[in-house]
Amino acid sequence: MRIALIIPASGFAKRFGQNKLLFEYNGKPLLQYALEAGLTFPFHRRVLVSQYESVRALGRSLGYDCLDNPDAASGLSASIRIGVGACGDCGAYMFLPGDQPFVSRETLAKLAAALESGDYDAACASRGGEKVSPTLLSARYKAELLALTGDKGGKAVLLGAKRVFECEVPEDEAMDVDCAGDVDTSWFKR
Repeated sequence: MRIALIIPASGFAKRFGQNKLLFEYNGKPLLQYALEAGLTFPFHRRVLVSQYESVRALGRSLGYDCLDNPDAASGLSASIRIGVGACGDCGAYMFLPGDQPFVSRETLAKLAAALESGDYDAACASRGGEKVSPTLLSARYKAELLALTGDKGGKAVLLGAKRVFECEVPEDEAMDVDCAGDVDTSWFKR
C-alpha cells in the first residue's frame, strides 16, 4: 500500500509564544524530531505543509516535499487539504503533527501494518483510551479530508471511521508541545 506521510506545520503557536517548531530542544529544532521519525519508515511520499519558509527549508534539508500554506489562518484543515491534494496516488494518508517529538518507528509501523492487513480502514495512536496522533486514514476518506474546514484535521474524519485500529503508546509518544511550560515537564526531559 502506498502511504503518504503528511506533516502539518502551519500553526501560529500562540500559547507557546514563538514558532515552537523551530524551538531548539537538545541541539535541534523540535520539528526535526518528527521529520526524522518520518524517515525511519518507508513511506511512499513525505510531505510537509507550512506557511513558514524557515520550516519548509528544514523539511527540504531532510528530503521532504514541502508545500506552502497561504491559507494557514483558516486553520489546520488548510494544511490537510494541501497535503492530501498533493498525494493523489496514495492509498492512505498518515498525519503526524510537527510538535510530537517522541513518536517511534514502531508506532508508525504498527499503524501501517493494521491498514495493510485489510481489517481496518483507519488507525491511530491512543493513550488511556483516547485517540491521539499520529492518525492514518485510507484513501476512501479522501473526499472527507478534502472537505475539512476550520481547525479540524485527520482526527475529525477518524472519529467517524468504522474500522479503526488503536495502538496504545507510552505517555511521551502521545504528548505534543502546546506551551513553553511543556518543555519543563518530566516526560520532555529525556
